[in-house]
Amino acid sequence: MVSRMSVVLRKNATVIYKEAAARNNFMQALKQEECFLKQKSRQHWLTLGDSNKKFFYAAIATRRATNRIKKCKGIDGNLIEDLDEVKNYTKQFFYSLLNQEQQPNSIHVGPTRRLDSEALSHLNAPITDDEIVKVVFKSPKHKSPGPDGFPAEFYQIAWAIVGNDVIKACRHFFSSGHILKEMNCTFISLVPKNDGADSLENYRPISLCNFIYKVISKLLADRLQKVMNKVISPNQAAFLKGRSIHHNVLLANDLVKDLHSKTRGKKICFKADLRKAFDSVNRDFIYMMLHNMGFPQHWVKWIQCCLETPKFSILFNGSPIGFFGSKNGIRQGDPLSPYLFTIAMEGLSCMLEEAVSNGKIKVPHYGSVYISHITFADDLIIFLRDDPVSVSNLADILNEFGKVSGLKLNHAKSKVYVGACIDNKDHIAQTLGVAEGNLPVPYLGLPLISTGINKASCQPIIQKIKNRISSWKNRLLSKAGRLELIRSVLTSYSIYWSHAFLLPAGLLHDIDKLLMNFFWNGTDGKAMHMVNWDSICKPKDEGGLNLRHIRDWNKACMVKQLWDILQNKSSLWSQWVSARYLTKESIWETSAKTSHSAAWKGILKARRWLRNNISYVISSGTNINMWYDPWVNGKSIFQIFGDRVRQDLGAPKDWKVSEFINNGTWCLPNPTSPDMLLLWPTIRAITIKNNSSDMLIWLHDNGKFSATSAWNQIRRRNNKWIQSSWTWDSPCSQRHSLCTWQALLGKLPTMDNMQRRGIYIVNRCSLCMQNEESVDHLYFACDYSSWIWKEILKRFDFQRLPRPNLHHELEMLMQSFSRKGPLTQLARIIFRCAIWWIWKERCGRIFECHNMNKAQILIEILQDSRSCMEQELNTEHLTRREKDIFTRFNFSIRQESLE
Repeated sequence: MVSRMSVVLRKNATVIYKEAAARNNFMQALKQEECFLKQKSRQHWLTLGDSNKKFFYAAIATRRATNRIKKCKGIDGNLIEDLDEVKNYTKQFFYSLLNQEQQPNSIHVGPTRRLDSEALSHLNAPITDDEIVKVVFKSPKHKSPGPDGFPAEFYQIAWAIVGNDVIKACRHFFSSGHILKEMNCTFISLVPKNDGADSLENYRPISLCNFIYKVISKLLADRLQKVMNKVISPNQAAFLKGRSIHHNVLLANDLVKDLHSKTRGKKICFKADLRKAFDSVNRDFIYMMLHNMGFPQHWVKWIQCCLETPKFSILFNGSPIGFFGSKNGIRQGDPLSPYLFTIAMEGLSCMLEEAVSNGKIKVPHYGSVYISHITFADDLIIFLRDDPVSVSNLADILNEFGKVSGLKLNHAKSKVYVGACIDNKDHIAQTLGVAEGNLPVPYLGLPLISTGINKASCQPIIQKIKNRISSWKNRLLSKAGRLELIRSVLTSYSIYWSHAFLLPAGLLHDIDKLLMNFFWNGTDGKAMHMVNWDSICKPKDEGGLNLRHIRDWNKACMVKQLWDILQNKSSLWSQWVSARYLTKESIWETSAKTSHSAAWKGILKARRWLRNNISYVISSGTNINMWYDPWVNGKSIFQIFGDRVRQDLGAPKDWKVSEFINNGTWCLPNPTSPDMLLLWPTIRAITIKNNSSDMLIWLHDNGKFSATSAWNQIRRRNNKWIQSSWTWDSPCSQRHSLCTWQALLGKLPTMDNMQRRGIYIVNRCSLCMQNEESVDHLYFACDYSSWIWKEILKRFDFQRLPRPNLHHELEMLMQSFSRKGPLTQLARIIFRCAIWWIWKERCGRIFECHNMNKAQILIEILQDSRSCMEQELNTEHLTRREKDIFTRFNFSIRQESLE
C-alpha cells in the first residue's frame, strides 16, 4: 500500500509516480462506473462528476419497477396474471396491431401541394460522404441500441476502423434501393403511458433500430425536412422548420375564446384522438400521397424499402420475444417516421380544405383566412360554425379518411366542445359519435381555455413540478445535482408555458418558492434560504448560478411571439392575427379588449419591451404605418406628438410611410404647425435604403433576434463579479464551486449567520474551539485553517502568511495569478478544494462527531486538486519553475523533464 503521508512529504519520488498511476486508474474506474449508471438510469440531464451514485441506483430501480410487466388485462377485460400467458398475449397483441387488414386506396383526398423544381433538385442530389459522417457524429451517443447492441458512441470512437464500411453500406442502399433484412431488424420497447398501466393499450411501442439503418433513415429525413414546407399546409406545425407548437396553442385558444358565453359562443371545437396513430397508418396511403406530391419514384422506393423490410421482436421485461414482420404502421423511434406521418395527415388537410372551398363545411374565418383545423402530428383540433350540415359532412370526411389511411378516431377519447349559444348539443355529439366535453382541457401540454388565464387554470404546472420534486429518488441528489435538475428539467416546465401565456404573478411566485425550497433542502417544504432567489437567478459572471428568473423569461417569450407576428407573415397564427385584429389598426396602436383572448392580451403587453430594442430600415415605406409604428428613432409619431400631426394633415390612420417618399427621397409637405417644424428635420435625417426592402431590425447581437437576446435586454443587469473565474472556471467538481460561491458571498450557514437568522446556538469555531465562527474566521483567522493555507502558499513560493480575510486573500491570489496558464488553473482548483474540505471538516465535527487533523485535510486537498487537473495537464510545455511547483503538489512529472 502506498503511504499517503510519504507522498505529501515528498520523501520518495518513486512512490509519487506509483501513487499517481494508482490514483488515475481509480479515478478512471469511478468515472466509468458513474457513466455506466447514468446510461442505465436514462437520467441524461445530470452532469457527471458529483458522485450521485445513490440517485442513479434509485433511478434504475424505479425505472425497472415502472417498466416491468407482471400482469395485464386481456382483450375481454379479464386480468391475466400468469407471466407466460402475459408474454404470449403481448406477442399476439402487437403482431395483430402491426398486421391489420387495410382497405385498398380508392378515395379522392383533394388537390395536394406539389414539389417544385428546386425541391426536386435538392432531393435528387447524390448523398455525399460528408453527409454520412455528419449524421454519425451528430447522433446522440447514449440512445438505446437496437438488436446490433452498438450505440452511436461506438461508431464515433471506432470511426477510423468501421467508417469505410458504414459509408459503403449507406451508399449501397442509395444505389440499389435494397437493405439487408438483418440490418433492419428492430426491438420494440414497451413504455407505459401512465403509472399503473394495466392494459397493453396503455403502453407505447418504441422501436429500437440498428444504428446503420438509423443513419440511412436520418439521411432521408434530413433531405425530406428541407422540402416539407413545400407540400405540407400551414395547419400542420409538427417537425417543420419555422413552425411552432406554441402557435397552435395560441391559435386554438383564440378560436375557443368565449365558447362558454351565452351571447358569443357560436362555434364548435372538435378535439380528435386517433387510435394508435403511428402503428395503424396505411403504408399504401403514404405511398399514394408521396406520388401525388410529386416525389421521384426512387424516393418512394427507398421509403418503401425502409418500411417493408423490418422484422420485430418485443422486449418483454428486457428479453426479446417473437420475430415477425408487419403490414401496416410506421415505427416510433425511426427518424423518418415523423415526416411520413405528417405526409399522411396532409391527406386529411386536403380533404378538409376541399370541403371548405366547396361549402360542405362552414368554419370560423376573418376576411380570407379560414381555419378549419390545426394539427401537431396526431394532435388534431377541428373548428366549425354552428351548422348541422357541416357536422354531418365532417363525420363523413373523418370516416372516409380513417378507412383509407388507417387513422381512425378513438371515439372514447375524442371530445366535442360546443358553444353555449348552440341548442342541439346532443345531436352534434351523437353525429360525431363522441361525448361532449367541458373547457378547460389540456392541449399540447397547455390549457385550452375559453376564459382568461389565471392562477387556478395554471395549477397543472405547479403539480408537475411538485410531483418531480417529491420523487423520493431526487432527495438523494447533492446540492449540485439539485441545481442541475432545476436548470435542465424543472425550469423547462415553466419555460414551455411562458412561450404561450403571460403567466400570473402569483403563479410565478409559487414556482420560485418551490424551486428555491428544493434547491436548499431537497424537498418542496420550507427551507432556510442562504441566498435569495433573485441573486441566484443571475449569470455566473454577475454572482449568480446561471438560472433565469421565470418572470423575466416569460416577458422575453412574449416579445418573441410579438416578433414572430411582425416578421413571420406566412404562419397561420400571424395570418389569423392580421385578419382578426389588425385590418384597420397597427399592432402598435391597437388596444386589448374584453373579447380578445388571454394569449393575445399577453402579446400586446410585450410591445413596451420590444419597442426600445428595434429599428426600422426604410425603403419603399409601404409596409410601415406612418403614425403608429416606431420608425422615428425607435418611437412612433403618435408617441411623440399624439394625434396632432395626423389631424393637422387631415390624414387617415392607415397612411403608410410611402406617402412621404417619392423616387427614393423624402417628399414632405410644407410644415403648418410647430410639431411639423420639429418632426420634419428628424425624418429627413433618416436614410432611405433604395436597394432594399422595409425591414425590422433587432438592435442587439448583430441583429439576430432570439428569446435569450430579448431576456438579456429585459432583465436587470448587475455589475461583473470579479471572483467568477476563481469560482467556476477550470475543471473542478460542482460541489467545490458551489461551496466557494457561498463562501465568497458570505452566505455559508456558519454560526454567526445562524444567529442572525434567529437560531440560538453557542457560537464557537469547531476547528480551533477558541473564537466565534464566521466565514472569515473559519477560513483564514482560525489557526487550523491558517496552517493549511500557509502550507499551500509555501508550495507556490509565497513567503507570506495568509490574509485574515477571505476576500483579501483572494485579491492577493488574483494579483499573483493574473495571467492564464497552468499555474493559474492550479491555484484556482486548489483554492476551491481548500474551501470545500475545510467546510466539510467543520460540518463533520459538528454533525458526525469525527475529526481529522490539519495534515490529513491538506492531503485531501492536494489529492482532490490532482484528481481534477492531472489528466488534463500537459507537462511538455511547462517551464522549469512550473514543473517544480507542480512537483511540490505531488503531480506526476517525468524525471527527464525536470533535468
